[in-house]
Amino acid sequence: MRIESNRAMAAAFDQVDLIIAATNPGPAFAAEWTTSAPNKLGELLATKPGRFALRGVMGVARAASSAFSGLPNSLIERAAERDPDLVTMGGLTIISNVYGNPAVSIPAGTIDGLPIGMQVLAQHHRDALLFDVALAVERERPWPLTAAEAAD
Repeated sequence: MRIESNRAMAAAFDQVDLIIAATNPGPAFAAEWTTSAPNKLGELLATKPGRFALRGVMGVARAASSAFSGLPNSLIERAAERDPDLVTMGGLTIISNVYGNPAVSIPAGTIDGLPIGMQVLAQHHRDALLFDVALAVERERPWPLTAAEAAD
């Protein structure tokens, strides 16, 4: 997947300097939630044993994925079937992590009081260009330094 992603993104950047996309395929979750499914993951993370168990599961998954290269994909597919919100939150930003090119997430406003994110992706080693783009957007449309609910 990484090699395919590198090839696809290199081909895209042969034609454009920047790619602008959404950060998430679905609606944002409320600011006071820890995830898009707060009742499930939030309950687990609310207790020390739950956090410990989650760390153990993640450690086993990491070790197993190094031995069985197809395991991460099958785990993600199974998790997506059971609870799509836990997998898709921020899903459109994953490609940047896979192919390793720089990307920046920029607040783009709100819909029904929930934040909308925009990501800008650039070629390898074009980080400075992304900082310039983010600065230009921030100057033109300043965003708050804290969420409205958090400031109250």
